[in-house]
Amino acid sequence: MGKRKAGWKFLSIHRDELKFTIPLFFLYFLSGSFYTVGQIYSESLFLKAYGAQGLSRFFIYNGASLILCGIFYNLFMLRLTLRRGYLLLVGVFTALIVASRAIDPREAPWLPFALYLGNYLCTFFLDLHFFNFIFQYLDLRNSKRIVPFLMGGGKFGGIIAGLLFFSLAHRNPADWGLVLWGINGALLFLPLLLLKKVRPSGGRGTGRAGTGEDASGAGLLKRLEREIRVTYSSSIFSWTVALVFAVSITNQISEYYFMSVFNQAFPTQNELASFLGVYTFCADLLTLGLQLFAVSRFIKLAGVPVANGIYPASFIGIMVFFITFPAVTAGVLLRFFRKNLSLLIRTPVFNIIMAASPRDRLAEVKSFINGIVSPLGMVAGGVLIHFIFRSLDAFQGYALTLTVGFCAMACALGQNRAYMRSLRGHLSTALPPPGLSASGGVVDTVSLEDDPDGAYLNITEALFTGSPGLDLAELLLPHFRSLSPETREKV
Repeated sequence: MGKRKAGWKFLSIHRDELKFTIPLFFLYFLSGSFYTVGQIYSESLFLKAYGAQGLSRFFIYNGASLILCGIFYNLFMLRLTLRRGYLLLVGVFTALIVASRAIDPREAPWLPFALYLGNYLCTFFLDLHFFNFIFQYLDLRNSKRIVPFLMGGGKFGGIIAGLLFFSLAHRNPADWGLVLWGINGALLFLPLLLLKKVRPSGGRGTGRAGTGEDASGAGLLKRLEREIRVTYSSSIFSWTVALVFAVSITNQISEYYFMSVFNQAFPTQNELASFLGVYTFCADLLTLGLQLFAVSRFIKLAGVPVANGIYPASFIGIMVFFITFPAVTAGVLLRFFRKNLSLLIRTPVFNIIMAASPRDRLAEVKSFINGIVSPLGMVAGGVLIHFIFRSLDAFQGYALTLTVGFCAMACALGQNRAYMRSLRGHLSTALPPPGLSASGGVVDTVSLEDDPDGAYLNITEALFTGSPGLDLAELLLPHFRSLSPETREKV
């Protein structure tokens, strides 16, 4: 019993939270395996049917589908309770997967494209609904402990699914991939049903996803117009939108290049699926370890501005390596950039920077980014991919790709400047004057409510580690003694 208590204490889970945390953990565990099975199966099938060139049309369709399905989600799904909406999504997606089993790909050449597109849509909307759903059971305080635990479940599910694909490498995934995908989808019902009568008294939310706003077509247009105005009301929002758009394009181009390499290196779907299974197992295991033990420390030591430049700089560096050595190793690095580095660096840094932005407009800007900007970047990426393989030679394609990477880096630098200006604004109202401690009634931290790790960003330390100019350094100097020993040593 003592070991059991110590185990839950290590995981930061309280006894009264187990009744909803365990089902939520298994829900996201099964979601992680569901995403991975669908990704490996549909990706290998798609590549063998269309090649990497097919990604240009795919990304255009996918971006448009995300926007249209997002409108449907707001018009219809938000009118249901979160639980009913979740059951409906799982039921529809699972039924479509099972139904596709009855279709012969030789008689339906569109099926690989539809399955690959469906996997993206399943992943996006199930993940979106999961994070809406869990906050019926979590509040702000316990979410900082429980959400990282749930995220580990999703990553662990992906690891198991990748290992499963590798273990079945001797069999053609066309024979069993859809069956495994459908069974995995059906299993998602189990934790949802276990959560039926579980509702902690401290939970927040009404169980309904709606926000009380007009969900009609006219209401959505007014909301979109307001979100566009809000985006340009602050420099940190404007630079964030520009960076998300540029990064979305780099993501699609990176997929084109690494899929080109993999499709040539592994001539059959069986070999490709087996390789992707091994990659997913190794990369997700590495990602999980880095998430738990390294990422937060790295961001703290390097500082937010430096960490924010890691993602676009990595794209540029890996692309240079790919241009020099266009082989499987370079393809693996590009895939790690696209599938894993975004979770390791891009997501937490994005949350930290957005936490320093004006809070009263944050929700609208995030909605605009996720629902409009990112899909439009995907469409733009598809157009550029078409241009690269249709109209440009290899050298010109590489030059265009690197240009996009440098544009993303420029946007990151602009976002850094806006972030530092935003912190200066917080500094003017949040820092105590010299000689007055925070216990004197002045709060000197910004709570990262959107940070899954529930961390706190100390404004003073962030500004010191951000290479402040002389004018800001003069303002900060009286607070040097309040820094942690690590930050003082670094400064």
